[in-house]
Amino acid sequence: MMLRAKVVIVKGRVQRVGYRRYVLDAAQEEGVAGYVRDQPDGSVRIFAQGEGGHLSSFMKRIQSPRRRRS
Repeated sequence: MMLRAKVVIVKGRVQRVGYRRYVLDAAQEEGVAGYVRDQPDGSVRIFAQGEGGHLSSFMKRIQSPRRRRS
Protein backbone atom coordinates (compact mmCIF):
# COMPACT_ATOMS: atom_id res chain seq x y z
CA MET A 1 0.00 0.00 0.00
CA MET A 2 1.37 3.40 -0.99
CA LEU A 3 0.39 6.38 1.13
CA ARG A 4 0.09 9.85 -0.33
CA ALA A 5 -0.41 13.20 1.36
CA LYS A 6 -1.93 16.51 0.28
CA VAL A 7 -2.12 19.98 1.77
CA VAL A 8 -5.08 22.05 0.61
CA ILE A 9 -5.96 25.66 1.41
CA VAL A 10 -9.68 26.38 1.04
CA LYS A 11 -10.77 30.00 0.72
CA GLY A 12 -14.20 31.53 0.64
CA ARG A 13 -17.13 30.93 2.94
CA VAL A 14 -15.79 28.00 4.94
CA GLN A 15 -15.91 29.12 8.55
CA ARG A 16 -19.05 28.86 10.69
CA VAL A 17 -20.88 26.80 8.06
CA GLY A 18 -19.95 23.29 9.23
CA TYR A 19 -17.25 22.79 6.60
CA ARG A 20 -14.64 21.49 9.05
CA ARG A 21 -17.12 18.93 10.36
CA TYR A 22 -17.97 17.92 6.79
CA VAL A 23 -14.25 17.41 6.05
CA LEU A 24 -13.79 15.36 9.23
CA ASP A 25 -16.76 13.12 8.40
CA ALA A 26 -15.58 12.66 4.80
CA ALA A 27 -12.06 11.76 5.97
CA GLN A 28 -13.35 9.18 8.43
CA GLU A 29 -15.64 7.62 5.83
CA GLU A 30 -12.83 7.45 3.25
CA GLY A 31 -10.19 6.16 5.70
CA VAL A 32 -8.04 9.29 5.43
CA ALA A 33 -6.01 10.74 8.31
CA GLY A 34 -4.93 14.35 8.88
CA TYR A 35 -6.25 17.61 10.26
CA VAL A 36 -8.33 20.69 9.42
CA ARG A 37 -7.36 24.09 10.86
CA ASP A 38 -8.68 27.62 10.56
CA GLN A 39 -6.10 30.10 9.34
CA PRO A 40 -5.79 33.74 10.47
CA ASP A 41 -6.87 35.01 7.01
CA GLY A 42 -10.19 33.13 7.24
CA SER A 43 -9.16 30.22 5.02
CA VAL A 44 -9.00 26.59 6.14
CA ARG A 45 -5.88 24.41 5.86
CA ILE A 46 -6.42 20.69 5.30
CA PHE A 47 -3.66 18.10 5.61
CA ALA A 48 -4.80 14.68 4.42
CA GLN A 49 -2.93 11.39 4.15
CA GLY A 50 -4.13 8.05 2.88
CA GLU A 51 -3.97 5.36 0.24
CA GLY A 52 -4.16 6.75 -3.30
CA GLY A 53 -7.73 5.78 -4.16
CA HIS A 54 -9.11 6.79 -0.78
CA LEU A 55 -7.29 10.12 -0.91
CA SER A 56 -8.57 10.83 -4.42
CA SER A 57 -12.14 10.08 -3.38
CA PHE A 58 -11.76 12.32 -0.32
CA MET A 59 -10.40 15.18 -2.44
CA LYS A 60 -13.40 14.97 -4.79
CA ARG A 61 -15.80 15.05 -1.84
CA ILE A 62 -14.29 18.15 -0.23
CA GLN A 63 -14.25 20.05 -3.53
CA SER A 64 -18.03 19.93 -3.80
CA PRO A 65 -19.55 19.41 -0.35
CA ARG A 66 -23.17 18.42 -0.11
CA ARG A 67 -25.26 18.42 3.00
CA ARG A 68 -26.62 15.08 4.04
CA ARG A 69 -30.18 14.70 5.11
CA SER A 70 -30.78 12.94 8.38
